[in-house]
Amino acid sequence: MEEVSVQAHAKLNLFLDILGINESGFHNVDFINTSLDLFDIITIKKASVGITINSNDINVPVDEKNFCFSAAAGFLQKYNIDEGVEIFIQKNIPYIGGLGGGSADCAATLKALRQLFEISATDDDLAEISACLTTDSCYCIRGGLCRVMGIGEKVQPLGKLPQMYIILIEPGVEVPEKKTAWMYKNYDSIQSPTHGNINNIIDAVGKKDTFLIAKSIFNAFEQVNVPEYKISKELIQQLKEEGCINATLCGSGPTVFGISDDPEKLKSIAAKIKYKSIITSIEDVYQDE
Repeated sequence: MEEVSVQAHAKLNLFLDILGINESGFHNVDFINTSLDLFDIITIKKASVGITINSNDINVPVDEKNFCFSAAAGFLQKYNIDEGVEIFIQKNIPYIGGLGGGSADCAATLKALRQLFEISATDDDLAEISACLTTDSCYCIRGGLCRVMGIGEKVQPLGKLPQMYIILIEPGVEVPEKKTAWMYKNYDSIQSPTHGNINNIIDAVGKKDTFLIAKSIFNAFEQVNVPEYKISKELIQQLKEEGCINATLCGSGPTVFGISDDPEKLKSIAAKIKYKSIITSIEDVYQDE
């Protein structure tokens, strides 16, 4: 086997709460994540030596700053592989948009390497490699509907969601390169942040009720008040007014999403919004080994 391609599905936080900072200085979180039918494609070829990265998106780093580079280096070292690899990242997930694209690519890289070199590594083995790179990658290795706790390393499957359609809106604003850390820092300055009730959305998932699930979504980062996210907050309100059941930020933003049970309604909404939009759906990507 000389080449492998793997889909890297976008991650959507249906529920995102921040529970403070632990003794190690990391934020404890409580998330409900799901995968979307929106994905990058990671293609990896064997090479004689080294790790090279290329992409169809000029914004994607193609050096050691890319999680895929570090993931590949960690994999090759762990399994004593003396060959190199060439990685191509076909980007479809909005770059730095809060949809876990970098983490998804990292996880897909490890899965592709496992297949390419025919290594009998478990998902937990891959998560161990990726955990020090990006906490979202532990979830992305598994995918599907999960509750994510701790600092992102505790991943608990929750079953399946009913059919739900999602509209993603990219406001196209400039944000810092280390955007997630910047958003956490701004969140920490809030005196008395509001917390969501995760039991509401877990109960709604159990009932397979799209309306209740949508009404129970929560994102603690919506409380962050920075000029860069003014447009994002306006778009959240517009999505609600135009007919989405509910709307909020995608992860740490600035992309926002709205939920509906009617894809035609989302197409109508997209036509009224001047920013780039993507209409997709919830995707159950996980297959038991």
